[in-house]
Amino acid sequence: MSLTASVMCQCLDSLSVPAKFQNHLHINDHGFLCIQLPLAGHEKLHNQFETWMMRACDHEEMALKSEPIASDADLHRFQHLLEEAHQATFPALFRAIQQTNNGLTSSQSAEQMLSELATFATTVHTSLKTVLFNSDTGSPIWEYIPEYGCEIESNSIEGLSIGVDAHGFFIQSMAGEEHFRSQQFNQTVHNPNTAEARVCYTDGPSGQQFECHTPITGRRLRWPNGKWQNERGQIRFEYPDAMHTERRAQETSDLSYVIDALTSVCVASVATGNPIRWQRS
Repeated sequence: MSLTASVMCQCLDSLSVPAKFQNHLHINDHGFLCIQLPLAGHEKLHNQFETWMMRACDHEEMALKSEPIASDADLHRFQHLLEEAHQATFPALFRAIQQTNNGLTSSQSAEQMLSELATFATTVHTSLKTVLFNSDTGSPIWEYIPEYGCEIESNSIEGLSIGVDAHGFFIQSMAGEEHFRSQQFNQTVHNPNTAEARVCYTDGPSGQQFECHTPITGRRLRWPNGKWQNERGQIRFEYPDAMHTERRAQETSDLSYVIDALTSVCVASVATGNPIRWQRS
């Protein structure tokens, strides 16, 4: 899931609206232009309106600005940094990133957000996170942020939960009984990319082992013929061999793209007086 924000343009006042739509135009509760007629019995008119709105002005779907803000994972990281930097200092920002689908933020609140974003962007704040790395490539596999959760994989048939917390990698039962814990380990996968896949986890320092049917997957891979799925519809994944966890600093600058995207839609909202529209997908 991810969060997207948009702001409607001001072109409607200067547009030549087709007569068949003029008496039915309406801004709905979610901030989007529509025609206030039931869909049933007016399907053709609704389709014509959607087609007209796509090309009504120079802005796609009459959105002056539309920005993908962040994935849910990065939003939780952003929220975590806000909380660490004192949530009370950034009330408008905190409300904004907790928006549900079809929420709205007024242009007045957007103006407050701009001020808070400017302050937050120059706040050098650091918190710690636990990161699971592919030891061979150095690429991160998973990051543990307390508010987001620690589970990477789960297997209800085996009753296992696999994840990362502040103390490293773990495998435990759904009831919380710990079977395996390590900060440096290998996985050996038998019958990979099949329903019969089985994995043996081995702790580096102690040699402790644990076997189950729930391996850790890395990036998705193409099959030898170049396709993402084989003839049986199976998906192929990379299975990292050596892995380790590290405690790393997480800084405000790590999420600069979230700050930039939020700033962009806030500027558009303040300039037009139109609210920010939030959508989750």
